[in-house]
Amino acid sequence: MRQNWRKFIFTLLVLAEITILAIFSPVLAEVFADFVIPGQLSLVESGLAKDQEFLLAQARRLANNDSILQAIADKDHAGLIDITIQEHKTTGVSDIIVSDSDGRVISRTIQPTTYGDYIYERTAWGRKIAAGEEIASFEETPAISLLLVAGVPVPQENSFSPGGIFVGYRADDAYAINFQKNYLPVGARVAIYNQKGSIFGTNLDSQLDRDALSLYLQDRMSRGELLSVGHDWQKNVKLNGVPYNFQNLPLLNSDGRFIGGFLLLMPLRTFPVSIMISAFFTTIFLFASPI
Repeated sequence: MRQNWRKFIFTLLVLAEITILAIFSPVLAEVFADFVIPGQLSLVESGLAKDQEFLLAQARRLANNDSILQAIADKDHAGLIDITIQEHKTTGVSDIIVSDSDGRVISRTIQPTTYGDYIYERTAWGRKIAAGEEIASFEETPAISLLLVAGVPVPQENSFSPGGIFVGYRADDAYAINFQKNYLPVGARVAIYNQKGSIFGTNLDSQLDRDALSLYLQDRMSRGELLSVGHDWQKNVKLNGVPYNFQNLPLLNSDGRFIGGFLLLMPLRTFPVSIMISAFFTTIFLFASPI
């Protein structure tokens, strides 16, 4: 009898906890957003820095690969494709681009049949390599829109660089999904977009949410409310009825020009709901266990 009363009291306390959380969940979510979520943007920045360091290390390694150097000297497109596709499979990078001394693309793994264009003339990142510099940044590309890319000039021979090596991740859904898994907490959503508000990579679950976010970005930009300045913080933005808090990291290319942004989205009710679920299972545990 005494055990039943204890279970009854514990159950009332747990149910009271759930009720209070349900009533005050918006307030708790705001508190969570104000004190916890802003710190998550530093995880985005550190995650991007780690990916850039990895890509740059791969580019430097490939720039000293004897087989690649010989293939560049021979302008051996087929040989370079074989080597770089194997590197793509081994390292998990999306694209490896190799150019000759004039910046003419000899090979690229994403579109092996597309080569011969002059990357030094057409891209900001190509011009950096032509000047003998290294780069690691988000860049625009004619073929695949946004690319997180690292590039290095091939070591010089007689003060003359025979070419350039570029290694990158496409800013697509696969990259967004892996980024969240590697660097961000469970429940976090991300979106990578260009300066027009078009989304190229996201881990949002539904196409409806993706479309709603794209419309939101395009609307803000059309009214001159760009997300490009500073680390914008938008509270309680609803996508298909679900409230999110947004924080934005502007993306600048190797010339320092704004080309888009990396958006962090946190569902507003993730924190209270998790507690309520925990309270529910606590109740089940109390009923199933002797006190």
